[in-house]
Amino acid sequence: MKILSYNIFKYLLINFIAITLYSDTQSFSGKIKEADASILYDSTFYEINKDGTYTTTYHKRIKMLSQNGLEKFGHKSFAFSASSGTIAVIFARVYKPDGKAIDLSSKNIETFRKPAWEGSKEFIPNIYYLKITFPQLEIGGEIEYKVRDIFRGSAIDNHFQGYAFFEDVEPIGQKVIIADVPKTMDLKWKFIENKTAHKKSKLFFNKELKGNRVINVWSMEEIYPIEPEPAMPFFVNLSSRLLISTLPSWEFLSNWYYEISKKAFKTNIDMRLLLNDVVNEKMSREEKIRACFNWVVENIRYVETTLTGHKAGLRPAPAPKTLKRQYGVCRDMAALLISILKEEGIESSIALTNTTMKTEESLPVDQFNHTIIAVKTDTNYLYIDPTPDNSKEFLPAYEYNGQAVLVCTEEGEPLRYTPLEKPEKNSLFITAISNLEANNELMGNLTVEPKGYMDLKYRNTLRKNTPEETKEMIVDFVKTINSSAVIDTFYIEGLSSIKETLLIKIEYRVRNYGNQMGDILSLHSPIRNSWETDNFFRGINPFVLKVRKYPVDMEIVSNISYHEELIIENTFKIANTPDNYEFSNEYISTKQNYKVHKNKIIIDSKFIVKDPDIPLDKYETIKNIQRKAHELARQQIIIKRR
Repeated sequence: MKILSYNIFKYLLINFIAITLYSDTQSFSGKIKEADASILYDSTFYEINKDGTYTTTYHKRIKMLSQNGLEKFGHKSFAFSASSGTIAVIFARVYKPDGKAIDLSSKNIETFRKPAWEGSKEFIPNIYYLKITFPQLEIGGEIEYKVRDIFRGSAIDNHFQGYAFFEDVEPIGQKVIIADVPKTMDLKWKFIENKTAHKKSKLFFNKELKGNRVINVWSMEEIYPIEPEPAMPFFVNLSSRLLISTLPSWEFLSNWYYEISKKAFKTNIDMRLLLNDVVNEKMSREEKIRACFNWVVENIRYVETTLTGHKAGLRPAPAPKTLKRQYGVCRDMAALLISILKEEGIESSIALTNTTMKTEESLPVDQFNHTIIAVKTDTNYLYIDPTPDNSKEFLPAYEYNGQAVLVCTEEGEPLRYTPLEKPEKNSLFITAISNLEANNELMGNLTVEPKGYMDLKYRNTLRKNTPEETKEMIVDFVKTINSSAVIDTFYIEGLSSIKETLLIKIEYRVRNYGNQMGDILSLHSPIRNSWETDNFFRGINPFVLKVRKYPVDMEIVSNISYHEELIIENTFKIANTPDNYEFSNEYISTKQNYKVHKNKIIIDSKFIVKDPDIPLDKYETIKNIQRKAHELARQQIIIKRR
C-alpha cells in the first residue's frame, strides 16, 4: 500500500475539512433566525516549526442573510508587520445566490499603511493592512477566502503558544483549529467552555502522528451565536476558548519578557535633571512614586511607534528615547517610569496584564494586551499604569477586581491577581442645596465631585469637549431635573491638572416647580430623582430585561452618593416625605434616607456596587432590589401652604 507523503496528507486534510464543512453546514444557517450572516465554515491551520516560527492559513466561507451582513462582510482586513512576516491571498471569491462563483482579482485586494492614530497623516513604519473587497455581493450570496499569514519571526524562540475563540456574534456551522507541530514539541492544550451557552456544542479532538510531525485537530459543529445584551460581559469572557502552548510555566514566561525588556530600563542625565524638578528629599517613598507617575501621565502621549527588528511589537523602546520624543505605547511608558524610579533609587518591574479578558491560569499562554509596572511592597506589589490620559489613580478601576498580572523578573514570577477594590475609590459625590420659594420657583446650587475611575471618565470627556459640547452636556443634565430648568451659571474647577480635585458647579432655577392642586404641592427631590443609575453603565439600566442570557457586568466597583438639602419657604408646611429604605447583598447596596428639620428636608442616598461581576442566578434578586428602590425613590414630597 502506498503511504501518502506529509505534504499531500496536509493538503487533503485542509481541503477535506472545507468540503465537509460546506456540505454539512448549509442546513444549520436556516435554524438561526434574525442573524445577519451565517459562517458556514471557519478553519485556522497552524504549521509550526521547531524554532517557533509558523505559518497560519485562514479559510472561511460566509453566507449573507441581511443588508447588515453585506455591510459587515463586504470587506475583510488583515494586519501584518513587514519586518517579520507577510500575508498572501491564496484565493478569494464571491458566490451569487444561484451558486455562480466570481473569483476576485488583484484589483479587489489592496495593501495600505496603518496611521499612527485615527486621522493622523503619520504612519507606523512596517505596519500594513491587507484588505479584500468583495464586489457584487447579494443577500443569499456568499464569500469565501483563504489567506496565508507567514510569520518569519518567533515571539518566544523554540516555542509556540496562542489561543482561539469558538463562538462569534454570527452562527458558525463548523469551526476547526489545526496545529501541525514537530513531534519533539510538547504541545499542551486546554479548552475553556462557554458556561452561559444555552445550546452547547461538543468539542471533538483528534491527534495523528505523520512521520516526524503531529497533527492536532479540534473541531466543533453548529455553534450558536453570542447575542448582544445590555451590560453583558465582554465577548472574550463569554466565548469558548482553546489555549495551546509549549511553554513550561508562568515563571518561564515572566523571565522571557524580563530578558527581552531589560535593555530598555536605562537611565541618563536627563532623568536626573527631571527628578530634581519633580521630587525632593522631604517626600516619602510613596510621594516620590506619585510625583514620578504624575509626570509621565501628564507629559508622555500614547502614540503607536515603530515596529522593527527582532521581537518587534513586544520589546519596549529604550527609556531615554521615550523621554526625548515624549510619546510611546504602554510598554514604552512603563519602561520609562521604571527607569525614572530606578534613577531615584526605587526598584520596580515591568508587568503584563489584560484590561478586558480574564486570563486562564491553568495553562501558561500569553493572554495579555497591556503593560504596566509593579513596585515591591512589604507584603505584595503596588501596580501602576501610567498609560491612561488624565489618570489620578495608580491603576484604573477596570484593571482591579481579579485581573491577572504577570510580574516579569529575572527569577520568574507566578501569575498574580489584582485585589477587589473598595467602592469608595470610584465615587461620584453629588451635593445640592435647593430653595423652594413662595411662588414655586426652585433655585439650586449643586456640585459634582468624581473620584477614581469616575474622575478619569469626566476629566477625559471634559478635556476632549469643545466649550459648546461641555455646555450642552451640562444643559442636558439640568434638563433632567425639570424640562423648563434654566442654567444661571456653571464652572469647572481642577480640570487643568490631575493634582487638583475636579469639581463641576452649577447654579440653576426652575419656575413653577412641582405639581400644584389647590394648597397642596407635590414634588420630587430635584437631584435624587434626576440621576438614575443607568447613566453610569454603558448608557443603559442593566436590570431592564425580564430574562437574561448572560451575567451582568457592572464594569467596576463604585459608590454614587447624593446629599441634598431642600429648603422650603415658610409659607409652606412639610406634610409628607418618601419612605426610607436600605437593601443590600454581596453585590450591591442601595439606600435612601429623608430627614425633616424645621423647614428643611435633608436627603441622603447611595448606590454601591460591591462586586461588578453579577452571576446569572443572582440577577432576579438584584433586579427586584433595583425595582423596589426605584419605586420608593419615585415617591413624592408633599407640602401644603399654611
